[in-house]
Amino acid sequence: MLAWSFWLFFSCSILLVAFKGDYIERFFLLIILISVALTFLLNKNLGWVDAHSIVLAIDTILLTISLLLVSKSHRYWPIWFAAFQSIAVATSVAFFVFPNHVPSLYINAQGFWFFPALISMTVGVIKDKQKEPEQ
Repeated sequence: MLAWSFWLFFSCSILLVAFKGDYIERFFLLIILISVALTFLLNKNLGWVDAHSIVLAIDTILLTISLLLVSKSHRYWPIWFAAFQSIAVATSVAFFVFPNHVPSLYINAQGFWFFPALISMTVGVIKDKQKEPEQ
């Protein structure tokens, strides 16, 4: 049920951003799609523990790209996306550095931060589109 709701939510966000977003939003959406697909395939084929270091690299690259977007964009949603993504990366780094000391609750909740990140992007793209003057 949880996986089904994730894919439904993700699909709705993809459609909204694809139709309402500009070039930058669509490009960033493509990066997110690639990141999610790679993470899914790695976790499925290697298992969560063995894929952890590679997934951490993917999440760090996504965070870096979102921070670059923050520095170049005049919109606010990239700031929120980067903030939520940084929580996920920080949790992953903490587990990688201190595998026996990070409570499993934090590790299990790490994927949760993708939801508010994607919500902030989707709502931000919609709000930005509403602010644009009619042409």
